Amino acid sequence: MLLGMNSVNLKKVVDAFCSESSDLEVHFADGSWFRVSGTSEDGYESWQLSDGTSVHESNTLLIAESGGGYAIFGGGSNKFIESNL
Repeated sequence: MLLGMNSVNLKKVVDAFCSESSDLEVHFADGSWFRVSGTSEDGYESWQLSDGTSVHESNTLLIAESGGGYAIFGGGSNKFIESNL
């Protein structure tokens, strides 16, 4: 699963995915969901997800890639881990 958490605002996450156009969609057990657009007017990454700590502190950072997909950085050294493209 793309999402490293199992609840948002006390709602249980049942599915999360990133589309080819970098849209992030999260679905909850009660049937509600949200989508973050992966399209940016300025051509840069349209969204980032983290737990609020620095990537240098072993945090993982998900970043939408301009042009589609996402990249994962982390491991305490701000290193690139993987891309879905």
